[in-house]
Parts: sequence; C-alpha cells; structure tokens
Amino acid sequence: MFEQTGHGGTSWYLNMAFLPAVLVVLPVFLVVAVCLSPVMNAGQLLICYLALGISVPFIAKSAVDEGQEWERRFIATRGAQPGVIVLRYRDKGLDESLKRKVHQLLADTLGTPMPGRGDEEIAPGQADAAYRAGISRVVEAASGKRSFVLTRRALAYRLWLSGHVLRNAGLFTTCLAMAAICMNAYLAPVDVRVSVYASTLPGFFGQALILGIFATVWACLFVEQNVNRSAFAFAAQLVMMWPELKQSPQATRVEGPVLRRDWRRRY
Repeated sequence: MFEQTGHGGTSWYLNMAFLPAVLVVLPVFLVVAVCLSPVMNAGQLLICYLALGISVPFIAKSAVDEGQEWERRFIATRGAQPGVIVLRYRDKGLDESLKRKVHQLLADTLGTPMPGRGDEEIAPGQADAAYRAGISRVVEAASGKRSFVLTRRALAYRLWLSGHVLRNAGLFTTCLAMAAICMNAYLAPVDVRVSVYASTLPGFFGQALILGIFATVWACLFVEQNVNRSAFAFAAQLVMMWPELKQSPQATRVEGPVLRRDWRRRY
C-alpha cells in the first residue's frame, strides 16, 4: 500500500506534509514576534523570519521520510498493507457480502479463484499473496481516473501521517514557546521585559490559549489511531469501488483530481 514509486507521488505527498510542518514552526514564530521583535531591528527580524520560512520545506521532507519508515513498520507489524488486510475474511472492516462480491470479481479478472475463508485459515500467507495481486489490479484500474472521494481519502491519510511523525517536534516547539513567553512575562525584571504584550495578563493568557490549542492538536489529534483509521478508510474505499470499476470503467471519471499511477504499489 505504502511505497512511494515516482517523483510525482512524493512531490504531492510533500505538499500535504507542509501543513504539519508549518504548525511546528508557528510557536517559534510567535516567540520571535512577541518576545524578540521589540529588541531587534528590521534586518534581524527579517533574517529570523526567513530562517523559519526556509525550515518549513526541510521539516516537511523529513516528515515524508519518517512517514515512509512508519509505513514499513506498519507492514512489518501487521504483515500486509491495508488494502490486503481489508480483503481478509478475518478482518471486519467491510461487510462480508460485499467482500465476497469483490473476491468473485477479482477471481474473474485474474483468472484464478480467490481464497475462501477455510483456505485463508489454513494458508494465510498464500491468501495474502492472492489478495495482494487482487488489490494491485484494483489500483491499476483506478489509476488515472478522476475520483474526488479516493483523492480526499488519500490526502487525509497523508495529512494524518505527516502530523503523527512530527508530533514530538510539534509538542517540543509548543512547550518551548510557552516557557519562553512565561519567562518573558513573569520572570524578567519589569525594566527589562522585552514585550509589552507579554508583560500584561490579557496578553499572556491570549498567547497561552493559542499555544494550548497547538498542544491539544498535537497531543490529541495527530495520534497513531487516526493514521490507522485514515489508511484503512482509503483502502476500504478503494476496494468498495472495484465492482463499479469492473462493470463500468468510465464511472469514476467525475470532476476531481486525477489518481496518479505511482499509487500502484501502495495499496
């Protein structure tokens, strides 16, 4: 499911990693704006802001690399990609009647019977190999088609994954910013406080609220459960589309982004 196969896929995956990367940098931006801007000239501030801006694509690229490592660990732990897992009878993610229909259509397409429930229990490895061949055929059929639903699922997965792998970095910069603002507001002597905004309680509480929202996003939203849920939602949507793709190849040509062929080995 997960492998990146081609520059195009990696490029737009990188674009989805930009939002979490910006969220990592924003707390530092807040510290510079609140605590340092009163004591810096315009040139120094420009250098700081440029450095923060330049760091975003590098953080996003590291999120892509870490995301691919997470995907390899997922496959090693679960034994297969999500697209293979949702075809298993022992997986309860899809209705069994739909699963049987998809299995029959895949068997007709591949020219070989798909494993039954008993075959899967006796030889799960061989069953997974058959499912892997089947899901590759589904992805090949979907490649190049315009499908808003599939693209939305893919983008959601990549967003959750990028946020999850940057979670520790985001919590670190948020906590660091909170500590800096607290020190600036309360620990520094009155005559050397560098910002009138942080030296008053309303300003401090407003900044604390912003950073608290950031911390909540990192701690409660970008968790592994949401990454898994979005990955399986994409795989399940792909499998559920197979009867439509099989019976009417043009059915998914609706308005929306084009599914790229470099997804072929990802699911």
